[in-house]
Amino acid sequence: MFAQEAGVHLTILAGDQTGEFGQIGSEFLDSEGLLPEGLLLMGPTLRRDSESVVHAMKQGIPVVVLCRSWPDMPVSTVGHNHHEQACIALDHLIGLGHRTIAFVAGEMDDQYDWFQGRLSCYREKMIGLNGEIDESLIILAENRIEAIQTLMRRRPDVTAIFANHDTEAIEAMEGLQQAGLRIPQDVSVIGQDDARQPPAGLPRLTTVRFSHAEVGYLAAELLLKQIESNEVVHGNIWVRCHLVERESCCEARLT
Repeated sequence: MFAQEAGVHLTILAGDQTGEFGQIGSEFLDSEGLLPEGLLLMGPTLRRDSESVVHAMKQGIPVVVLCRSWPDMPVSTVGHNHHEQACIALDHLIGLGHRTIAFVAGEMDDQYDWFQGRLSCYREKMIGLNGEIDESLIILAENRIEAIQTLMRRRPDVTAIFANHDTEAIEAMEGLQQAGLRIPQDVSVIGQDDARQPPAGLPRLTTVRFSHAEVGYLAAELLLKQIESNEVVHGNIWVRCHLVERESCCEARLT
């Protein structure tokens, strides 16, 4: 919306996790005479050492990265505080009386700093709540549906699941349902980002959202300021996170 209002031309490079995006992005940034004036970068697999980030810094191209926090790098970031977001979710579960809370994420999520922010909050909250961290309740799995079923057979005392993302929360709900457990009466589930909702037959997902539209608007606005003014180098902006209560959480059952 900001680009349209400001009359700015945007070129969008989209890709998946197969590696093609990195190759296309590198070729685009290496093309003589076609260098962009600035870059907006986003994506679930975007890291500090991603090719597009490294190439842009070498070329001196202004960069704004969405939904990351890299204050030690010479690039701008606009997004939300992943640690704060996780704390909102966990405080909600704890307020409902949950004490045995599992953390569920993807097998490869641990290589991203946004994951580390959420995991660090989980560890802090569990230490504050129980005096220790039960490492067996931290689940990193490729197949979250099977992993949740295994978890509940091994640990039937779990009353809540904090998922690293809405997608993993939905997969956790599917695993619970297939195991014959009720959501939320037996196990509450909370996600992150408000990016997806479960299919029919599952309760609507309680999650912690932020304004994706506001992030995009602020990122485009900041990038244009960096392009137009040598006085603006780079900055880091956070938007607020908010709990969205739906039907997938309730008070903890007695164990």
